[in-house]
Amino acid sequence: MWPPSDPQSDVPEPPPAPPPVESRRGRAFWLAGGLAALIVTLAGAAVAASALRAPAAPDAAARRTVTSPDGTARVTVPAHWAPMRLNDAAGIQVGDAEAQVYLTVITEPRRDPAEPVEAVAARAVAAVRARAAGSRALQPESLTIGGHPAVRQEIRGTVNGLALTYWHTTVATRSRWHQIITWTLADRAPRHADPLRQITTTFRDPAP
Repeated sequence: MWPPSDPQSDVPEPPPAPPPVESRRGRAFWLAGGLAALIVTLAGAAVAASALRAPAAPDAAARRTVTSPDGTARVTVPAHWAPMRLNDAAGIQVGDAEAQVYLTVITEPRRDPAEPVEAVAARAVAAVRARAAGSRALQPESLTIGGHPAVRQEIRGTVNGLALTYWHTTVATRSRWHQIITWTLADRAPRHADPLRQITTTFRDPAP
């Protein structure tokens, strides 16, 4: 089972994943997980501590493609990123615990084809902001990812005493909604913003 349990791990634990988003029908929509319950402990953050105490320098150019178990989502990330347990609702959960950058992809059937991606994205971002102290969101950005309409928005706030920056992207395919969430500590956001945004654009739904 990933991640391995190692009480001696010195890897920083990931910041909290975003909270649940409720649909207009009142059911859990994209169960993004409770804040405190989904924080990964130091004992199981990423990889065994013995491998981390003398790590090889990662190849910044090397990439690999990660696919969700059900085959509905894939994304290309740096090759040294490891699987992590960030959110039990996510089909893809990966990150770099040393750099404290994280990515999840959560997928759900698109039951209402007429619902615009902007409305779904706004609802999701509002739910994240409601759980973050002093939160603010920058202007949403419309873009196309893998040939599908998408909305991306940066969210800043404090959760469980941690100042965080999230990049929340909603992608609408013909039959599915995808929520791609990347995040890091706020003081690392200037360094990681562009790479994380670029990684998000590699998202693909192999059978939309």
